[in-house]
Amino acid sequence: MKTVIIGKGGMGKSFARTVSGADISYVGREGGETELADADCIVIATPPSSSDDIIRRLDGLTDKLLVVLWSYMGHGAKLTSLNLPILYVHPMYGPDITTLTSQNVIIAGETEHKIAQHIRSRFEKLGANITLSNPKEHDELMSLIQCLSQFNSIAFSMSLEQSGYSREQFYNFASVTFRLNRYAIERIMSQKPELWAELQFENEHFKTVLEQHQANTKLLADAVLNKDEESFKQTFNKAANLWRVPEAIVANPVKQDVVNSSQTITLGPAGTYSDQASRQYLAGDTPSYAKTIQEALLNVANGSAEQAIVPFENSIQGVVIETLDTLHQQALIVTDELTLDIHHSLCGLEESIDPATIKTVYSHPQALGQSRRYLREHFPQAELVPTTSTAAAMQIISDQKDMQALAIGPQFAADMYKLKTIERSIEDEAGNQTRFFVVAKEPKAVVLPFVFLALMPSSDQPGLLHDLLTIFKQHGINLSQIESRPSRVKLGLYVFYIRLDLPSNDPRNEIIIKQIEANKIEVMRMSS
Repeated sequence: MKTVIIGKGGMGKSFARTVSGADISYVGREGGETELADADCIVIATPPSSSDDIIRRLDGLTDKLLVVLWSYMGHGAKLTSLNLPILYVHPMYGPDITTLTSQNVIIAGETEHKIAQHIRSRFEKLGANITLSNPKEHDELMSLIQCLSQFNSIAFSMSLEQSGYSREQFYNFASVTFRLNRYAIERIMSQKPELWAELQFENEHFKTVLEQHQANTKLLADAVLNKDEESFKQTFNKAANLWRVPEAIVANPVKQDVVNSSQTITLGPAGTYSDQASRQYLAGDTPSYAKTIQEALLNVANGSAEQAIVPFENSIQGVVIETLDTLHQQALIVTDELTLDIHHSLCGLEESIDPATIKTVYSHPQALGQSRRYLREHFPQAELVPTTSTAAAMQIISDQKDMQALAIGPQFAADMYKLKTIERSIEDEAGNQTRFFVVAKEPKAVVLPFVFLALMPSSDQPGLLHDLLTIFKQHGINLSQIESRPSRVKLGLYVFYIRLDLPSNDPRNEIIIKQIEANKIEVMRMSS
């Protein structure tokens, strides 16, 4: 497949990295007639304002797929005079992004074209999330997601600039909300104004969106200026409807046989996130505590406790290896799961501190990792000391009365150990969540919305993982998680842990397990 990219900027080069197996060449805004005539696929990676030049250069060409990387697909209407099939590809990221894992890509137009299928396949293999759309739907959404967010960021930045305060002062006084906004705003403000002007001026849907936004801003401003609390609440609640989702605490809501708190163990001491998750699961009752995750799980394995509630995966730091390894080594069973929103508080003996005097910050390694950027900005001189849990960090501060030390952990632990809260929600990323597993020695008669398996190949062989994934594809089953860990048998041999988005009572489970075992792979079912 001969591919010619018109434009030598970042997005064109980013697209070239995606399309593997293609003979790729670049041409500028002039010249390249021979390359264009010989191409199978022509990629337009220049601004939409170049559309007239594009039409002039491509007029008369046939049997080619035109790939357009424009944020506003409405411009493509001008290109229909070329009588070439057009595939619109809008990567929802900048050219500075080097990994496509979990990146959104919008595709519209001639999606069934053979070359278009190859392009889509390449994006998917590299981990991108593909959404099929049409130009009108895409542009309407872009008027909200892209144009409106850019417009607001520019206006917000103008207000800050006009205040007379410096950027350093804003950083020093930054709340969590401001810090989250700041990263997005800095990215927008680092671009040339012509780019945002073109997008906002040309998107025909943005005029309506902007007029509605101005009306909403006035409505909210009038409520604030008039101190009309009722109007403010009504406006706020209406706006919040979009973002409100039910708190999905437990995957399986039916719990006629829930084990009582005295038979449940979790990571202690009192005040950990595990403790908080356990109390939610046990409807307020208090569990017993272990010093480590491994100790909690071993208590289940030896019969000292009937179940354990332990952290399995965090949305920022990933899988908790201690949990994964011990589950497998002790052949324990996941009987349920729950998800907890994680918000870290920075706490100490005094509410007001001089950051320069802080020598030590204590917390669990996961919490330290999730707050790394905040700590680097505010306490670059402090030693980060890992503890067995976040509550243990709070306990250290409380017991030692160290005025030069702070702890990071849940707010309710700070209250429990009577520490002062210096700042709430210091985690670096919004949407920080942890998935907890409820673990027992034997499976329970419950239906879970997932199946968790451990796959242990007897030997390494070419195409092993490909053959496994083919089985799930044939049955139309999504894998929402794949983890690998050393087998402890020999170097290079791994155990694969997979999570199937499939009800645990689905008859396909047994069929799939038999097919996997036919490939000389031992299968251990690790969930009820």
